[in-house]
Amino acid sequence: MLSADEGWAVVSIDQIPGATNGGFASMVLHYSGGVWRLFRTFPQYELRLISMGTATDGWMSGYYIPPPSTTSATYGQLRLWRYSGGAWQKAPVPYPEAAPDPATEVSIWNIRMFTATEGWMYAQLTPNEFQDPLFQFKNGVWKPIDSPGITQHVGLLRTVSFVSPTEFWAISDSSILHYQNGIWTVDPA
Repeated sequence: MLSADEGWAVVSIDQIPGATNGGFASMVLHYSGGVWRLFRTFPQYELRLISMGTATDGWMSGYYIPPPSTTSATYGQLRLWRYSGGAWQKAPVPYPEAAPDPATEVSIWNIRMFTATEGWMYAQLTPNEFQDPLFQFKNGVWKPIDSPGITQHVGLLRTVSFVSPTEFWAISDSSILHYQNGIWTVDPA
């Protein structure tokens, strides 16, 4: 929720009776004026996350789920959308240079926008569990933050809580991590 009067949500529905598209769809809901309204449907997509920096700008992620009767190399492919100018538009997923085929083992675990121009994304974009990129959205671009081998030393990050455009906390298998203004600190869990 952006405020008591403004909010967004995503809902995914599986096994819709009688559906011709395999029974999978998602909806984007918008709360305004005290009422939740259907904003848009996304047939064949499983939407997972939504974060709005303002009432008119935000991001969401999900997966493409083709009908069961098809064999598709894009099954489960991660997708990212940006809401701007009153519409949801597909946006590129910010793969690191060493990322594998975008259809392989990718997940966005958390997106947190603070404004239309500042936010964070925590994602697993490779099959290697020790490469869990954290991306910062600044100046209109998602860029990986400098984490000099941090996850190789503490293990897989289990959860990340974004506090501000310059700060977050994370918990790994063995440590509590704090990132603020480009500086990492690690405490044993």
